[in-house]
Amino acid sequence: SASVVTPEQAPTLPEQALAALWQRGRLAYKLHDAQRELRNLFMDSTSRITVWNIARRFGKSTLLCMLAVEHALKTHNGRVVFAAPTREQARDIVSPIFRHVLEDCPDHLKPKYNESRNFYHFESTGCEVHIDGADDERGARLRGTKATLVLGDECGFWRYPVEVIKSVLLPQTITCNGRIIIASTPPESPHHAFWQLVAEARIGGSYEQRTIY
Repeated sequence: SASVVTPEQAPTLPEQALAALWQRGRLAYKLHDAQRELRNLFMDSTSRITVWNIARRFGKSTLLCMLAVEHALKTHNGRVVFAAPTREQARDIVSPIFRHVLEDCPDHLKPKYNESRNFYHFESTGCEVHIDGADDERGARLRGTKATLVLGDECGFWRYPVEVIKSVLLPQTITCNGRIIIASTPPESPHHAFWQLVAEARIGGSYEQRTIY
């Protein structure tokens, strides 16, 4: 089972076994236990919007990138939107994490990267993963006809999180039954709109918190 393969065991796996995990879109072997727990909770949930409030250095961006790749490997003609705070951070921070996640991807499954538009195209499924900034033009660069998965990274540091999520991103999920993960370290201000999203997720039972412990 892919769910019991650990990052420490992965280097010892035969090449055929790793290829099989990639073919099935089962990449949990790349995660530590706490990341794997969040992944499994999300997979078992049916909530449209999930909110994660997570301490620094947990590896949430890596987890989000891995979820994007897993989804792209399993979803035909899907579209993933990965929103970082800014376009600059999307290129300088998020894109290198994607490259790291894809390091051991078999060549026949490896996506093509469009550098000018910062998105990955997975030819095996026709799914695309678009990476951009939420603050640029109030999220206008994140617009599209559909989003089967939306991943919001460091939402606690976006300028207009509620507006971007509810006016730009959420409508893209409606016709395709897409889902949204909003993940962030706690914002510096107790008045940041991220806390509104936290409160709504608590009520809906779709909130997870992980501290440094």
